[in-house]
Order: sequence, then structure tokens, then C-alpha cells
Amino acid sequence: MNAGDLIYTSRLRAGLTQSELAERSGVAQNAISRAERGRVDMGFARVRDLVRACGFEMQVDLATYDESYARDVKRNLTLDRKSTRLN
Repeated sequence: MNAGDLIYTSRLRAGLTQSELAERSGVAQNAISRAERGRVDMGFARVRDLVRACGFEMQVDLATYDESYARDVKRNLTLDRKSTRLN
């Protein structure tokens, strides 16, 4: 999951439109749209703030790298984003 996916998923789970998230966060709606589509890379702090504006908290944890996941990661990266969105 990338930063845009985190923002998109948080916003949907909160039941917010991009405009509503923009109003809550003070970030322009078009910037949120570009971030969700992966057109702009927002820093960690900005993503955290947007997730918080949706009423959620990110939990970051380190895990031991497991080479056996590499094949799955490569396959998942090729998936169409539309096919993985929440309904």
C-alpha cells in the first residue's frame, strides 16, 4: 500500500469526499486527488495528517524482510488499482 492508497482508503472509511477532507485538513482538494492517484508524492507527515483528518491513526512497524514475499509483491504491484478498491 502506498501513500495515495492510505489516503484514499482512510477517506472512504471515514465516508468523506475529497472536498470534505480538504476542508478538514487545509490541503487543497486537487492535491488530495493527485496524491490518491499517485501523481504527487506527499511526505510522511502530510500523509499522517490527512489520515488523522479522516479520524484514523497510522501505525508504523518494522518487520524482518522475508524474500519469500518478493514474488507476491511484484504480482500485486501489477494489479489495476480499480480492481483493488473498496466498495
